[in-house]
Amino acid sequence: MDRKITKVITKALVLVLVFSMLASLAYCGMFAEKPQYDLFDEKNLLPVQNEDGEWGYINKKGKEVIKCEYDAALPFSEGLAAVCDDGEWGYINKKGDEVIKCEYSDARPFDKDGYAVVCKDGEYGFINKKGKEVIKCKYEELEIFNEFDLCRAKKDGLYGVIDRKGEKIVDFDYVTITEFTDDGYAVVKNAEGLCGVVDKKGETVIKEKYTSISAAGDDLFAKNGLVLAQNDKGKYGFLDKKGEKKVDFDFDYAYSFADNGLAAVGEIKESDDLEDIFNVTAEWGFIDKSGDYVIDAEFESARPFAKNGLAAVKEDGEWGYIQKNGKFAIDSEYDSASTFDEDTGLARVGVKDKNDEVKYGVINKSGKLIIDTDYDDIDITKTCIIAEDEGSDVLFSLSGKELESYDSISQATYECDYLIATDDDETALISSKGKIKIDFTDDYRILAVTDDGFVVAQDDDGVYVFLKMNGKEAFETEDDYYSCIPYARIDMYFNMDLYY
Repeated sequence: MDRKITKVITKALVLVLVFSMLASLAYCGMFAEKPQYDLFDEKNLLPVQNEDGEWGYINKKGKEVIKCEYDAALPFSEGLAAVCDDGEWGYINKKGDEVIKCEYSDARPFDKDGYAVVCKDGEYGFINKKGKEVIKCKYEELEIFNEFDLCRAKKDGLYGVIDRKGEKIVDFDYVTITEFTDDGYAVVKNAEGLCGVVDKKGETVIKEKYTSISAAGDDLFAKNGLVLAQNDKGKYGFLDKKGEKKVDFDFDYAYSFADNGLAAVGEIKESDDLEDIFNVTAEWGFIDKSGDYVIDAEFESARPFAKNGLAAVKEDGEWGYIQKNGKFAIDSEYDSASTFDEDTGLARVGVKDKNDEVKYGVINKSGKLIIDTDYDDIDITKTCIIAEDEGSDVLFSLSGKELESYDSISQATYECDYLIATDDDETALISSKGKIKIDFTDDYRILAVTDDGFVVAQDDDGVYVFLKMNGKEAFETEDDYYSCIPYARIDMYFNMDLYY
């Protein structure tokens, strides 16, 4: 939904930026589970900014319970909130009392175990809720602890990993370290640009000698225990969890193994002029974990097998879908074809029109075209389908039924159960089934819907309005506010310099 979301981003508005980032990252698969973002934090307070640019907190009745007097403020987490006063950060309690002195150049929310990242004199460390420095401020960069109680850190220009005691788990030898995958591995890259793999104990399981190593979804290793790697000659192969080569590095293109145990691979034809990269052709097929072709390399291109057991392949210039036995389940008749969506079991396909421009539609697993190939672009979400048609957006159900058409339709919640419709410079809140929840109005512009059931809007003067799901005012504020920061998972407050 990135295309839709960008339609509603206004860089001057902190709230829009926060919600848009949360929604787009989630939709792109950065989060394995639905991210939480409520309007009010754990103390039922909301950080807001007044006309003078000062931050404070209001409660659910709109009353300013902590005076707007700070340069910046973040939501409460574990009973404390980070605030900035005269350029320095500290922490306050629900009463607004400063319980950890404002003496840091940066500060982030406390995690569930009572650790918070702070920065002093340009170096990062962790403090506890008493303000004690539990991990010394000596790092150039620092993140929150992950599910394995590990934290990526940067020192002397290189990255390593520490635990909650501040003990070094992975040496500070790398120019990059990825986040740990769900199966407990991280890809590391050294100064020579070569990649390897470490586990959550800090042990090197694959030595740094590959130009790239690719994760198989949320896990690094596929279900068959193999991971895709590329050697210094640009060829792809597969390694096991001991770093041993299990599939030779013979392929010019490759995807990770799918859940059905097959991987799509491609080899450039020997007859091709490799210097003319635009005319290079490849022969694609599917291999098993032994590296043997189970489906012969007879396709011009291919994509991985989806959860529904079908893979998109290109034959004689057109795309179709095959089964694991290599037989076509959906004939090749399209100029473009996506992998089937895991949540809906639908795929986007395209056909060139008389002007040689690709127009898109949607098919189901049976190959039935449930939305004709008439549209400039199509987004398949968890709850609906949005198609772009010559500058307007059309809303469809997942069965392909056309519901409504507006100037634009954008994402209001993570799963798109609520959407923001715009028509003639008026906005409305609609459900994924096309039903209007809050009617079109030019009194304000709807920005987002929060998990705790609030609709956030903004009037022409830039003042924020807080509504119930039925469109009635949720509460009236004592003052006018021009920005606010929702309550989200604390990792969302990292790499965000919106408040400083």
